[in-house]
This record gives sequence, C-alpha cells and structure tokens, in this order.
Amino acid sequence: MKIAVIIQGSLINFTNLLDINLTSLKEYINPRDIYISTWKKDLESKKDTTVSAKLSEIKLKHDVNIILNDDPVTRDEVKIINNNNFVRQSCSSYYGINYALRRKDYDYIIKLRTDSALHGYDYLLNKINEEQNKILCSSFFFRKDIAYHPGDHIIAGKSNEIYDLFRIQFDKTNRCRNEFKDAIKYGLDKRYLHAMYENEELASKLIQQNVSNTPPEIKFCVDYLINKLNRKVYKKESHILMKEYFSPIDLEGFNNYYVNSNKMKYYFHKREITEKYNGDIFDFINQELERTCNCYGIHICEHVARWAIIKILLENIVINSKDIVPIENDDLTTFCSFMKPYTLLEETKNLVKFGV
Repeated sequence: MKIAVIIQGSLINFTNLLDINLTSLKEYINPRDIYISTWKKDLESKKDTTVSAKLSEIKLKHDVNIILNDDPVTRDEVKIINNNNFVRQSCSSYYGINYALRRKDYDYIIKLRTDSALHGYDYLLNKINEEQNKILCSSFFFRKDIAYHPGDHIIAGKSNEIYDLFRIQFDKTNRCRNEFKDAIKYGLDKRYLHAMYENEELASKLIQQNVSNTPPEIKFCVDYLINKLNRKVYKKESHILMKEYFSPIDLEGFNNYYVNSNKMKYYFHKREITEKYNGDIFDFINQELERTCNCYGIHICEHVARWAIIKILLENIVINSKDIVPIENDDLTTFCSFMKPYTLLEETKNLVKFGV
C-alpha cells in the first residue's frame, strides 16, 4: 500500500507533540510520505515564539514535507464560521492532501492532527488493510448519542474518499463565502448559514439557535454522504449509513495515545484515562469537583462543564461498529449548551447529576 500521512493544524504549543508523533510514525512510514500542513502565521506567533526554530529542527531531524499556508479566515469571519476551527481544519487538510496527491499516486491517506500523538501505528495500518472500503475515524469523539458524529483526531481511508471528504467542505466554504462576502461582515447572516448547512433535517433546528455550534465532524460526515449518495440523509438512518461507510478506530489499540480537545482545554492521555477513570467516570468527576471547584449552585463554571462533557463523551464512545445504534434523541443541543455553560440548564441536570 502506498500511504500518505497528512498532519494538519496549528503548531503553536504543539511542536514538541509533533516531534513525538513523527518519531513514532517514521517506524512505519517513509518520512518523504509525511506532510505537515500548517499556518505561515504561526512562525511569527507572539504566543509561542519557539515555533519557527522548532519547525526548522523538525525539518532537519525528520526530513518530512512542510506546507505553509496562508490563514483562510478573516477577522470578520472568525467567530461566525470558524467555530471549532472548522474552516481552518477544512483548508489545511485539503491543502495537505491535494499537495500530496499531486506529488505521488497514493492508495491511502491517513489524516492526523498536530495536537495528537500516537504510538504503535501497526494497529492502524492493519485496520486500513482490513476495512479498505470504509473511512476510519478515531473512537474518541465518535458519538453513539449524536447522529453522524465520527471522531476526527484520526481519519484514514482510500485516497479518493479522504480527498472528497475535505474537498467538498473546501469547495462549499469558498463558494458560500464568495456569495455572501458582504453579509458576513454584519454578523450571523441566515442566508449564508442555510447555504453552508443545507441539510434541512439536521440543520434547520440548529440554525434557529446558533448553527455555528454544529460540530465540524457532523458537517464533514453529512456533506460527504450527501455527495456520495446524491440525496439528502436523515437522522433516522444515521446508524445504517455510519456502519456502511465509516468504521471506528479504537484508540486503545495503540500502544499509547495523547489527544487534545481545544474546546475542553484538556489533554487526554491513555495512561491517565485507564488509571484515573478506571471505568467509574461519575465518581472521578465528583472527586475532581470536590477537590478543585466550589461553584455548586445556579451557575456552573467551565471546569464543571468540561468534566460533564468528558463524562458524556466517555459513556458514548463508539469503539466498534456494534456500538453504532439508532439515535433515539438528538442530543446535539445539549452538547452545544456545554460549550457556553453560563447557566445550569435543565437538560444538564438530567444528564450530569452533580448534586445541585
């Protein structure tokens, strides 16, 4: 198999993690088939002044391809359309994949993120060989409680399928931004949002609240399936289509892993999950709150909300295809509520009982 590895994302605060990941990757993949797709502006970052020097060290040490891209998001757009870094992820992934495929004729692509590191890639390579006709996605953030929500820390599969997954979003984003360039400047323009999230059954309710909260994984997945099937897709068939076209990669199959969630501002490490949580997430969260947080009451702080999300995520991880089940209730609104946890909503009480 001819495989290209694309590692995309910001390098700010992640160069050390990138170095660790590349050291592990090179045991399995020729470094000339590894492509770092990142942002030119990071080299001049005031937040992390080490980026430029460390990137030069990485280039010299690992001999990988480095693609420096201009930031595609303007100041007017950043809070409107780039929630969860969606536009930047679409663009840096597409730039890296497109660059790699123009250089060589690859059979498969593995798309990784700069804020993650894995050890023991033989597991992933075997998984690609076993399920050649599916898009593989990491189990973490692969949700069984939300329709069309695969994990995006790892995405792998046939090169044409992975190319399409990101090309669709890249083209759609550029088209919508050009058509509604003036409207974007004045806020959350609904014409623009309807164009970006045109799947009515999944998006109409969210547009009324704040469609920019829609997780990027859903955007990628839904638009890929619409393009693949040439029709709309519906929540009631999510479990069927996800089983047919996607497959989870159980992170526990790796010797070790280290993944980051920007929204939750928390790093997940395999040893930490297996030792600290030990299968009893609820007790662990309460211990954390008793030790570090005194904000029980009508308002909840981000610390509480992050652990609430962790609890829900770990209870709803899709580890294998058998875990993909019909969606009884669409909990996407609850997921979005945690992102800005200013008040303790009734739905939060139902899902996470903190004794308030």
